[in-house]
Amino acid sequence: MKVSPQHFTFTGEQVYETANPSVTSKSIISASVIAFMGLAAFWFYKKRKPVVVLQEQPIATTGSMHVRSPYPVKEVFEEVEKALLKLLIDNITLKQSRTATEEVNRVLGVANKSGDMQKRKRSDVMRSINAKYRVLMPDKDIQLIDRVKSDLDARLYEYFITETEIPFIEDHLA
Repeated sequence: MKVSPQHFTFTGEQVYETANPSVTSKSIISASVIAFMGLAAFWFYKKRKPVVVLQEQPIATTGSMHVRSPYPVKEVFEEVEKALLKLLIDNITLKQSRTATEEVNRVLGVANKSGDMQKRKRSDVMRSINAKYRVLMPDKDIQLIDRVKSDLDARLYEYFITETEIPFIEDHLA
């Protein structure tokens, strides 16, 4: 059976309610404020600086100056840097030779990358090692890792560590 308008009697009372525009706008404003607070909290969480706990370190005496290294005493170098330093030390001490660029690339894990990527990685790692060495030994005005042009091909470089610095570096690689 179909229901038609004749089956209803008019009472004059409202059967439905119209949407209140103030309620709808209040809910939109509330949702916007909550979303903004969530985004602000996320942004502050990403921007906060990590808390660094410094370990007690002995003071290195250099002449009349006392210098405290910002790095932990035995964990100065990262693993990649340690691997490169070990390669350079082994080639100097065992083979009495400098290290070729190809060997350095292999140890750094960029042997199969583009030439620009290899150069950038070599430069970044060696710059980092030399900077850490200058912090550890501020009285010495030398680069720990240096390079010279290859005797066989002047387009290539060979890398080495000064032999007098090997005992100091081996103490930090242990």
